[in-house]
Amino acid sequence: MTPLLLVLLPFLFLGSVFSTIAGGGLGIISLVIGSIFLPVQQNIVVMSVLMLGIQCSKFYHFHKHARWSVVGWYLLLGIPAAVLGG
Repeated sequence: MTPLLLVLLPFLFLGSVFSTIAGGGLGIISLVIGSIFLPVQQNIVVMSVLMLGIQCSKFYHFHKHARWSVVGWYLLLGIPAAVLGG
């Protein structure tokens, strides 16, 4: 394991716990902290992969408690609106 990962993994673990409680913010903080150790382009790729893993683990942990009727509306309306807004 590289020294960079040894520094980032505890930070990402604690950040993902706080992000789960607060609802977000880990991505922005991770990009800022990661930019200290990596070039920005490489940092974006690394953090995107790590954030995908964190989001998948949150889905696995909380999927039984989700209100799927609300999720359906978000998928139906939220994704196209996000694409149009972007």
